[in-house]
Amino acid sequence: TQLSATPGQVVQVRGGPAVQGTYVGTFQQVQQPVEGQVTAVIINGRAIVFDAWSVQGQLGQGLHEVSLMIGTVEVAP
Repeated sequence: TQLSATPGQVVQVRGGPAVQGTYVGTFQQVQQPVEGQVTAVIINGRAIVFDAWSVQGQLGQGLHEVSLMIGTVEVAP
């Protein structure tokens, strides 16, 4: 029902550029606000979007693991 997002920032993922941004929002049928981080990257010629989210205030606890997943994902040619 409401969404606030940061402008995308260029970051390095797996040695190449990616775009990353954050958001906070409230959604129908979800009792607490949600915060998230979206990362868009091209790997092996394929566009991939990672959307990590949690209850507002808890996202930071999992971002290290999300970063590891993004950095080690394998995409079939």
